[in-house]
Amino acid sequence: MNSILRNETLSFYLCLVFLPILISIIIILINKPIVSFVTLGVVIFIVITFINFDLLIYILLALWPIVSYYIPKESTKYFWIIICLFFLIMLLSKLMTNRRLRLPPKELLYFFGVFWLLIIFSDVYNLQNISLIDNLRLIFFTVLIFIFYDWSFNKPPSRIILCILFPLIISIIMVLVTILKNFSLMGFLQLTFFRYSAFFGNPNNYGNYLNFVIPLIFSFLVMKYYKRYYYIILFIFILSFLALIISNSRAAYLGVGSSIIILSLLIKRIRLPVLIFLGLLIFVFIYSPFFRQITNFILRIGTDPTSGRADIWASAMSILRNNYIFGIGLGNQTCYLVEELPTAFSKHIMGNIMGAHNLYLSKALEIGILAIPLFLYLFFILGRIIIFNTRSKLPLEQRALNFAALGVLISLFVRSFFEGSVLIQRGGIFPVFYSWIILSWPMQIHQKIRKYKSTTK
Repeated sequence: MNSILRNETLSFYLCLVFLPILISIIIILINKPIVSFVTLGVVIFIVITFINFDLLIYILLALWPIVSYYIPKESTKYFWIIICLFFLIMLLSKLMTNRRLRLPPKELLYFFGVFWLLIIFSDVYNLQNISLIDNLRLIFFTVLIFIFYDWSFNKPPSRIILCILFPLIISIIMVLVTILKNFSLMGFLQLTFFRYSAFFGNPNNYGNYLNFVIPLIFSFLVMKYYKRYYYIILFIFILSFLALIISNSRAAYLGVGSSIIILSLLIKRIRLPVLIFLGLLIFVFIYSPFFRQITNFILRIGTDPTSGRADIWASAMSILRNNYIFGIGLGNQTCYLVEELPTAFSKHIMGNIMGAHNLYLSKALEIGILAIPLFLYLFFILGRIIIFNTRSKLPLEQRALNFAALGVLISLFVRSFFEGSVLIQRGGIFPVFYSWIILSWPMQIHQKIRKYKSTTK
């Protein structure tokens, strides 16, 4: 037993593969939150007592999106308690060692510095309407990005990738089970129409997750990073597209489609086959009425293409005209937007709207008009870092991670025009935090390249 526990790799796969699968089966079959939490508690106890703290982080990364769905009212509270414990444990570990904290590139530090200055100015200006809980959550989210960046700097990427993909695998199993229960074309179309979301609670959250996970998998396929598991990854890639269709998130369709097309055009050996496939798809869509009808049904063509976002954007612009310098403060979007909606019907339908369904409008509403160029700058610096890395001769692993981050960045950029919860989130941090994990790879590669060049001069 002791020899097994001393073998970190074996311990990792025992804890992160076998035990989470066991917990997921319990959750799906028994559907009792107390049972799943007791089981998760036993796993955490085993990890802390016998193995190491790193495995606890791996397990939480893999399992929290699944567990939180089954206790939605309590999950956020429990999550922030766990995050506070993380802060204390990591702070103590830092104090006990002399190693310097590894920070992201200075460009990202500039972004967060300006971002928090705008938040402070907005809070002071909107002092009567300040939301303390939203400020605290955003502080935790920001600090968590820096803590994880430091923690993951030299950790094996394959383990973190497995954590990110684990919710996808469980959600695909749930999708397949649901499809088998409605095993017909009409059943499948009904699932798509009602927008299945697995355990993410909301089709847009599921679409947000698939929005960067599918480009991640596609990048590993075309780069042939995991040659031994190529056909397994290909099978997961195909099934993830099935999950994307059922989620019926048109913003995710645009994000994933744009990312895969651009990535395909960047690789010569698959450029021509992809262009031929797209041509055939367009041809079939034009000349096949049956295929066109199914596509129209899935994409909800004939309905409002923005799903009510046009009214929300108009309301947001109206509010922004009167609050363009300091915004309306964190946590106040719902009451302001609902008040500005044009009709009583739209107010009834979208009475629980959480934001402006556009990253730039959403942040401009909260902290002022300067948020728009600030977040465009964030995408610019991340893209520049990725492009900088491509100019260096990198080993296969780093090239694959850098290419994957490019696909994720493209997908997130497209989605940012239709959703507000992109890169920054104040509630439960998943799945947005996964995107920061992926984007941390090119930043770490960038810093290693610069350090190597500075030492070889």
